[in-house]
Amino acid sequence: PGGFKGYPGKLIDSISTILADQSSSKRRLAALEFLSILIKNIPREEVGFERLGRLLMVTTELLKTELVRPVRNEAMRLLGVIGA
Repeated sequence: PGGFKGYPGKLIDSISTILADQSSSKRRLAALEFLSILIKNIPREEVGFERLGRLLMVTTELLKTELVRPVRNEAMRLLGVIGA
């Protein structure tokens, strides 16, 4: 069970960079869906509050600029999963 320790955080960091990429709304939507599922299924201690804070900032910045409705909806859903 302890074999994956540290990897969820690295996944969150790498997927978060996709959220800032403005080239593909489909890619951002997939990243948001993946992050929601990942954060729901791992303990908060493994993610870390600092990492969740950064993800919160990236997601709120995305909401300020995003015009595609499904991406905005999924971003709001992720904020709910984070607990913001």
